[in-house]
Amino acid sequence: MAESPAYRKNKARRAKGLCTGCGKSPCICKGTREVRAANDLARVEAAIQQKVKSELKWADEYCRMRARASWNPKRQERSEYWVRLRARVADALLKAPRS
Repeated sequence: MAESPAYRKNKARRAKGLCTGCGKSPCICKGTREVRAANDLARVEAAIQQKVKSELKWADEYCRMRARASWNPKRQERSEYWVRLRARVADALLKAPRS
């Protein structure tokens, strides 16, 4: 199977030890994982405010996944944050207009 241009570009960057996002070393894109997490959190908040049923379902699943992933008996506040946010999503889902 032929490699896509994006795959070839990322493969070459990894071989050189460069960031796959920005192509520089040291990285200037500042951790795409943190940026994506912030964007996902903003998407959850927007779903709660706009009460779009499909987005609320996505937000509920996202919060459930994050709560399970962050569970640690020594740092319960991390998972409790996601449980509380999921409760807000569930409340908004109940109030969402039927479609």
